[in-house]
Amino acid sequence: MSWWSKSLRDEAKSWYFSPIPPERTPTLAEQRSITPESGYLNAFLASMRIANARVATRTYYGTVTSSFVVSTRGSGQSEFIVVTTPQALKDLDSKHLGRVVTINKRLLGPLPYRGGDIDIEIGLFGMQAADLLEPYLEVVEKISDLAGVGLVATGVPLVPTIKLALNGLLGSNDSPKLELGLVTTFDSPQTGYYCAVRADRDDQFMADIGIGKDGRLIHANGNEVKEPYLVFNLEYTERRDDWAQIPGLAASYEDVKRACLRGDLPEAERALSAFSRTAVFCPDLIAHDGQRVRDLVKREVDMAFPATQTAGGVPYRMPDLAALPLYG
Repeated sequence: MSWWSKSLRDEAKSWYFSPIPPERTPTLAEQRSITPESGYLNAFLASMRIANARVATRTYYGTVTSSFVVSTRGSGQSEFIVVTTPQALKDLDSKHLGRVVTINKRLLGPLPYRGGDIDIEIGLFGMQAADLLEPYLEVVEKISDLAGVGLVATGVPLVPTIKLALNGLLGSNDSPKLELGLVTTFDSPQTGYYCAVRADRDDQFMADIGIGKDGRLIHANGNEVKEPYLVFNLEYTERRDDWAQIPGLAASYEDVKRACLRGDLPEAERALSAFSRTAVFCPDLIAHDGQRVRDLVKREVDMAFPATQTAGGVPYRMPDLAALPLYG
């Protein structure tokens, strides 16, 4: 799955990584196991600290890359890649290191959790500033945004393009430095906050760390963690509020609406059959939601063509897809 070299991946594995107990986080959210086919997985990059003496007097761009590989329907897998260069990480020099950046950047989701492992790579790279670097990074970032982090059908085709662009960046002559990286696999994922720190994985002084109200990573005595770090959190929701915006689902529903508005029963039945397949096998909905959407649309079609309908009746106007009470 990785575009990182083996040496970078091995280095990242040796750093400290741990979940943060709920009582040491601002939200006090209880950790819970993520159950397959019961909801949607979300991941957010919450905050980071950059502090690297190796940068010296050079200016550089701090770029965060992340990759989540999750199981999809059947035995397949999909990879979701995000590339971002927050404004606070641009044109940095030795005088501007040591700061904490809070960004709450979505890295994944909402995505149905089908079960199985979740493979994660998150890296903070320092790239020496150059004339062409900023526009190149902006293009890569826009492509990753276009790919999306919660739509399987949209994201998968663009992954090779994003990887090719990143390979060009990370394999350049002025080789970027991996400031901090995380490579891990969740075989039994749980919700909550997680941190990666550029400290030895067995560092006993990391055992008491938590998140302050301002997003900083702190020790139990209130002292700030000085080493570079990344904080991200996993969330799990039973609802997908943007479900009506799933491209394939929305387009198929419009076919049903047009047939019903024309009063064309045979075409409406064909469109409904196509919509039902799209909903039930939609890779971006859990099974229960897909079946529920199918049933709701079938009910609308039945209302458009009641058995007692007579010629000359007023055509039934079906509601917008988002207006259907999927969670009502």
